[in-house]
Formats: sequence, structure tokens, C-alpha cells
Amino acid sequence: MKTQHITFMKHFYLFVALSVFLSCQSNKKQQIDIVEEAEELPVINLSQNIERCESIPLSDAVKKIDIVSLDNSDEALFSRIDQIKITETDIWIASFRDKQIFRFDRNGKFLNRVGKVGQGSGEYTRCAYFEVNNQEKKIYIMSTLSGVLAYDFDGNFIEKLSSLTMDAMYNCGGDSWFIQHAENFFLLQSLPALKPVISNPVDSLWSVALVDNSFNKKKLYKNPTHIGLETQIVENGGENTGWKNQWVETTPVISDFYLDEFTLKYPDTDTIYRYDIATETFLPQYAISSNEDKGSYGDTHQLYRKRSDLNYFAIRNYWPSKEFIYLRATKGESVLTFAYEKATGKVRMAEQSVKIVERRTPHYTTYGYANGIDNLPFAFINDFQAGTFHIRHASSGKYWIDVFESGTKETESMIEELEKANDAKASELLEQLKGMNEDSSPILLIATLK
Repeated sequence: MKTQHITFMKHFYLFVALSVFLSCQSNKKQQIDIVEEAEELPVINLSQNIERCESIPLSDAVKKIDIVSLDNSDEALFSRIDQIKITETDIWIASFRDKQIFRFDRNGKFLNRVGKVGQGSGEYTRCAYFEVNNQEKKIYIMSTLSGVLAYDFDGNFIEKLSSLTMDAMYNCGGDSWFIQHAENFFLLQSLPALKPVISNPVDSLWSVALVDNSFNKKKLYKNPTHIGLETQIVENGGENTGWKNQWVETTPVISDFYLDEFTLKYPDTDTIYRYDIATETFLPQYAISSNEDKGSYGDTHQLYRKRSDLNYFAIRNYWPSKEFIYLRATKGESVLTFAYEKATGKVRMAEQSVKIVERRTPHYTTYGYANGIDNLPFAFINDFQAGTFHIRHASSGKYWIDVFESGTKETESMIEELEKANDAKASELLEQLKGMNEDSSPILLIATLK
């Protein structure tokens, strides 16, 4: 079976890549770049010739799994894991509650913390996000109050890259973070636009920004879905005071670095893009086709949605691997995982159920709220050790990470799965999980991609 393709005529392809250039001496100006090189794209068809299956095996994408018990010495203890970065030699963990980054070796032995918490030179008050540059042996920390700081792997301060705080770097009040690829830094953000703090709200609706080494914006990229809706999005943005049922993006910009290739998917779009370093543009890599009803932008992007608004189909995430591209979507109380085989174009689908919870809003009006849907991780059958593997974190385009903490429902559920499987391959993991107590540090399952 040949891979499906779709042809894009140049006069039809009106918003493949949108770049907004900034000038320090003039007003912001928008310019649309028409991509001319791609006439055919592979199509990931999620509505035709779908093979239903109970589960998708982890071994389709992964070549091995390492079980790592983290050091539980006093200096290594942290409250929770908010971010994980994995290299061939190190494990880096950010705990925002503890305001610090912890470094372990690949066997889980504690090595050092990064920097110091404080308001002095080279110190930071709160780590909001961090990146690891393994080639230069540097850690970049974005702080809410201290700007962007660089440290060496031993945790020593090197330099301040930018004095701008995280809030000052972005024009929106939604999720925001930064990434590094091929020595380039990128800022990413999602809605909503907070009108009182933005002088020109329409120009703030960028999703990705290429910045220089001082984190000054060089080039901006807008979500194609926002084109033509800018005025409506701003009018329905946050007021920064009081409560409002404003428009928000239900998923962030999704990015990945498999095989060191920077790819991304904007929310609500049907295209996966790859970043072309030479032209500094995002070129279409895969088109996604579906006959499902996705609803109107206004209905599906309200902060407090009605229960009926959750019945629309929405792609929440994607993960590329050597032979497959995996996508996760939701529709009502169904969570759908698709496995697209690159060589044949065939698609398998596994379906899970999730409970939709309603909660009372500040207006004392009950709206449907998809509690658990947005944060439900990918689930694979762990055919290396039995049980289920969830992608709770991903790093470097090479590793997927599952996390087990003492006394959580996830850990107890995994123990039950492993005991029920009664498989000799599960004995090591089962023994370690059952040996956890309230003083135990988390256990990581680190899956290395093929």
C-alpha cells in the first residue's frame, strides 16, 4: 500500500508559513511567506482504512528501557518532578516548588544542584523553564524575575543572557516556554492575550519566536489558524482583572526533536511542520486528514466550556519515531491513540475512556470541564516488562520517560498490572515498585527510541 499524498497548488497554499519581522526603528509589520517547494505531502488519514486494536506495543518505537531509582540522600530530595531532561550521561530534574534543578547520573546517583536560589548575582528566584546544551555543557534557566541565566554542568554560574524576565519576554498571559535547536533559541507561547498589558494586541498573537543569544526577537511565526481571527481573539482575550469566560488555546504548540530535526504542530492545524535552518521557515512535512467535526473556534476555545463542546474531535499531541508517527486525540469521553506507519501509510488506532468532570466556575455556573483529558499521557503496552507505559515526559528527541512516585494511584495501578501479568520480565520493576515507601525517591522508566 503506497503512502497517500496530497498536492498543494501554489495559489491554494496561502498560509503555510507566516513570519512577522520586528524592527527596532519602526512599527511591527507582517509578511506572509508562500512556501513553493512542497507540492506533495504524505497524508496521515485518521478516517479511512483504520485498523482498530486494543493497544499499541512500545517496542514498535523503542529499543530498550532502563529502570532508574533516583538517589534519596538529603541533598537530592525534591518535592515533585516538573521537567526532566535526559542526556547519554545525565538526568536533569526541575522542581518548581523547590525552585531548583537537580543533576543525577544515568544510574540515579545525585551529582549536584544548578545555581543558587536568591536575588544576588548569578542567582535566581524561581526556575520557570530550563534547557540543556550537551555539546557546550551548559544549562540555560529562564527565571520569572532574574532573566535568562547560563550555568555549567557543575552548577556554576557563567553569564546572564538576558535581563528580561519571563513575563516581559512574552506578550500573552497563557503558557510560555523556550527551546533550543542547532544553537538557536526559540520562544513559544499560547493564548490568551491580556489586553491591558499589550500596546498592540493583534501583533502579539505569535506562537513561535526566533531570538538571538540575548533573547531579542528576530522573527515571529503565527499559528495559521489565527489568521483572519486576530480581532475576535483579542476581543475575547483576558482582561487581567476579574473573571471572564475568555478564549484560550486548549493545547500548546507541540514540538519534537527526533533525529535532531525540529518539528512542530500548531494547535487546531492539520499539518506537522519541520524547521528549515537555511531559510528560517517552517515547511510542511505531513498533512493530517480527518472527517471528524472539530467545532467552531469560539465554541472549542472558551476557558469554561459547556459539556457539549467537549464532544468535538481535537488532536492533543504527536510523537515521531523511526517507523511511526503517533498522535493522540480526544472526542468526548474517548482518548484515541493513532499509529501512522511511514512506509505504508497504514494507521492503527487504540481507544481509551476518560471521565469528564464538571466543576463550578467563579460565576457559580456549572460548565463541562475536561479534567484529565488534556493531561492524559500517551499509553503503550510495555512489552519489555509488562504493564502500561505512559509518556509523562520526553527529552532530546531520544527518550520517553515514565515516572513512579511512592503512594500514587499511578504506582499502585502499575503494581496491580505487573502482578496480574505474572511475567518474569516484570520481576525487577515489580520488586522496586513494591519496595517503595514514603521516603523513597521516584523511579524512572527511561525508554530509548530506535
